[in-house]
Amino acid sequence: MSSNTSASPISKRLEGKVALITGGASGIGECTARLFVQHGSKFLIGDVQDDLGRALCQEYGSEEIISYVHCNVTVDSDVQNAVDTAVSRYGKLDIMFNNACDMAILSAKAVNVCGTKFRCLQQASSELLCHHVEKMNSDSSVTLATKRLEGKVALITGGASGIGECSARLFVQHGAKVLIADIQDDLGEALCKSLGSQESISYIHCDVTCDSDVKNAVDMAVSKYGKLDIMFNNAGIISRNLATPMVIESMGIEKRKFEEFLSSSSAILKESLLEPEDFANAEIYLPSDESKYTSGINLVIDGG
Repeated sequence: MSSNTSASPISKRLEGKVALITGGASGIGECTARLFVQHGSKFLIGDVQDDLGRALCQEYGSEEIISYVHCNVTVDSDVQNAVDTAVSRYGKLDIMFNNACDMAILSAKAVNVCGTKFRCLQQASSELLCHHVEKMNSDSSVTLATKRLEGKVALITGGASGIGECSARLFVQHGAKVLIADIQDDLGEALCKSLGSQESISYIHCDVTCDSDVKNAVDMAVSKYGKLDIMFNNAGIISRNLATPMVIESMGIEKRKFEEFLSSSSAILKESLLEPEDFANAEIYLPSDESKYTSGINLVIDGG
C-alpha cells in the first residue's frame, strides 16, 4: 500500500489527532498506520520489529508525522514508555489501538496509564467513521469526499426529515441513487428538488405500517433504478437524546430549549450534542465497500 495512495481525494478525518499503534510495523497495524497518516493523524508506532518500524517511518520522512519506539506489549514498562513518548512528543494522546498481541497467549496486555482511554480496533475505527468532517449542506465536501456509495441504490423510509433526511443527503453526496419513502409528501418532494435530478433522488408516499406501501416502495426502487442495494428502515426510529422533528412535536417543546435541556442534564459527552448527522455518518459506513467484511455489528451511537 503506497504512502501516497488516494491521499488527495480523501477527507482528512483524523486531522489533529494523535494515535499510538502497537504492532504497527507490519500486518493490520501497518495498514492502519498508513490509513491514519492519510487521514491527517500524527502517531507513534510501538513494536518489537525495529527494522520494519523504522523503515515505515522513513517512508514518510518526518518525525512530526510518524515515529517509532520499541515496545513489547507483554512488558508493562514498555507500554508505559510508549504512552509517555507519544504524549511528550505530540502533546497528547487521543487514540490507542491495541493491535499487538503475545501469540503465546493470543491476547495483549492493556495497561491503563496516564488516564488514557485505551481503544480496541472497533473503537479506533469509529474515530474514522464518526468524526464529523463533512458539512451536510456544503458543496465543498462533495469534492473532498471519496464517493463510498458510488453505483449503489438505497431506499430510505422516513427520509423526508430528521435522521432520514441527513442520511439521504449524505448518501447522494457519496454517489448513491436514493428513493425517499415517507408520509410527509411536501417535505419529501422539496428535498428531492433541492438535490436536483430524479436520476439521483426521488420520492414516494409510504406509510411503513401498511405492508402494501412498503412493497410498492421496494418495487418502485427496483423498477426505477434497476436494483436495490440498501434498505434503511429509518421510519419510526426515535431517540430521546436527539432533537428530531418527531421528538420535538411529540414533546411540544422548542428545539432550542430541548437541546439546552439535553446539554445540561443528559449529555454523555459534555459540550457535544447528538445530531442526525452523527447517525448519517455512521450509516454511510455499513453499506459501503469499506465494510465488506463487517457483519453482525451493533454500531452504538451513544457518545460513550
